[in-house]
Amino acid sequence: MARLAERFANEHKEAASMDEVLLTAWLHDVDDYKLVGKKQADELNNATSIMTKAGVAADLQDAVRYNIARIGYSRYLHGVRPERLAGQLVSDADMCDAIGACGIERALIYAVNHGSCRIFDPTVWPDVNIDAYRYNANGGTHDGDSFINYFFEKLLKLPKIMMTDSGRDEALIRQQIMVTFLRAYFREKNVPEWSDFLEEYLTSMDE
Repeated sequence: MARLAERFANEHKEAASMDEVLLTAWLHDVDDYKLVGKKQADELNNATSIMTKAGVAADLQDAVRYNIARIGYSRYLHGVRPERLAGQLVSDADMCDAIGACGIERALIYAVNHGSCRIFDPTVWPDVNIDAYRYNANGGTHDGDSFINYFFEKLLKLPKIMMTDSGRDEALIRQQIMVTFLRAYFREKNVPEWSDFLEEYLTSMDE
């Protein structure tokens, strides 16, 4: 993901501090609430400790912490977005990292390793308007949901919320990979009602 953020920074028409971009990219997950809990995540102790030990200047530390506190889909659902350019570039790279071929791989691995998360249940339709509370219910990320539903509830939405041109371009490429996968999956599963649902969903996204 850091390499993708670096690429976005190099492609952007306005210059961003590469140190800020890379530090934000490298450290944005070290205090993830899924790893350290919600309270600890908000304090960003791990990121601060790493930067202090590395001798990062105080003003750069402040900028990196400011960015990290505004990156993530959960924060987006709460109306919190990065304001600094470096934060926007890393946010787009982070969201692109969740989609496309590697995003499909990541989502499937998560489903397989979380017993409460199904692969696909054709009788359970996605909650396409999932809100911040339900997305993070009980501190999780709707673990009781399914791998396939996750595409409709989050992954296919990400290109619409990119903040930079490079992020949007890359996200659209990766979105098409996911759409191609879903079309093939529903055809092979012989669930035409889901194929219809996918096409209606994509049409609604273009409106």
